[in-house]
Amino acid sequence: MSEPAKGASTLGGVQPASADCTGDRPQPPGKGNGAVGDDLLVGLPSLLAWGTSGAILQDAERVYAEWMWRKLRGWAEHHGRELWDEVVALPVESQRRLLCAPSTFRLLGMSPGLPSQAEIGELRRRVAVERWRLDPIQAHAEGWSALGDCHAVGGGHEGPESVGGPPEEQIRRRLVGAVSLDLCNPYSMSMPAGAWDGGVGYPESRLPELNAAVGRGLDCIARASGTARALVDAGVRVLLPKELPNAGQATPSASWRAAIGLVAIGNPLRAEWSPQRMADALVHEAIHQLLYKVELRQPFFVDMGTASRLEVVSPWSGSTLKLTQFAHACLVWAGLWHLWRRWEGKEPAVEQLRRRAAGGFAGGTPLSLLTVEARRAIDRRALDALEMVCESVAQRD
Repeated sequence: MSEPAKGASTLGGVQPASADCTGDRPQPPGKGNGAVGDDLLVGLPSLLAWGTSGAILQDAERVYAEWMWRKLRGWAEHHGRELWDEVVALPVESQRRLLCAPSTFRLLGMSPGLPSQAEIGELRRRVAVERWRLDPIQAHAEGWSALGDCHAVGGGHEGPESVGGPPEEQIRRRLVGAVSLDLCNPYSMSMPAGAWDGGVGYPESRLPELNAAVGRGLDCIARASGTARALVDAGVRVLLPKELPNAGQATPSASWRAAIGLVAIGNPLRAEWSPQRMADALVHEAIHQLLYKVELRQPFFVDMGTASRLEVVSPWSGSTLKLTQFAHACLVWAGLWHLWRRWEGKEPAVEQLRRRAAGGFAGGTPLSLLTVEARRAIDRRALDALEMVCESVAQRD
């Protein structure tokens, strides 16, 4: 394979392979130069208390970047050097937009076996949209960007013949902080399952309202903790708002391991979504996103089959969870309890959220609900982190 283009060689601080597809990947630099530490889980208790993020946020991003480059390289080994060269030739910003997009994680990571020609074609189409974004007059592309924030129609167009106008204007309209709102990209719209299947996307005309609602939530997060805001900025790449006619007054949100970086929220323009509730949902899902990335490097479970089979009754909702879900829930609710503890001032909405998070710790650490078999299914370092995080709440509330 050819050498990477100068100035376009890193994603998340990780170099793409530069010699040929079959050689060994270059090793990340030593720890003093920002390599991923041996144990990402050790940083979780401090992060979820929102004192300082340490290195875990940066390490998680590097883990994700390494994983994506490795998957891309596997595809290139199958398809040929052109695919690799097309991605590496993009500027760093475009590499990030392409490879950090939830839809690309799904495309590269969830495809069983070798990629099909249709999957290769879809990835190359997304590369072409990134080239069009940079030069909409000369470049030719069709369809949505990987992030779902701009849409190309043909080539040589900028303006009326492009859906939504020039690419940077499309992106600006959908960007709230570091979060991109995706209203109708079919790759995101097809992701949610179960209760989300009946939902519909919002029209472009509602973008200002959606931006304002999400922006108020982000402001609440920043008021409570700069570390929590950094977590959301890093973790929630794409926010998918959906109208759910059958959700009643519920304020649902969701993440999926199969689409790291994608968060869905239901009915975000209803009055039930206060700024504090929006903040709570964004931090909740951002913690899931962080854990998904950590687990690419350090699986929480020594036996995923057993962990997916064992069940635990949630002390927060009373519903039955898989052990895999329960472990995440312990960390998420602890993080939310610490977040709302930091809020200055007495506001009923905040106190309600804090008490909701504390509910599962009322009888002590929720890990006391685990059977011996369940404990044995959890990796020792993950169990240590879980115990530290849970005890930090159970001993104080």
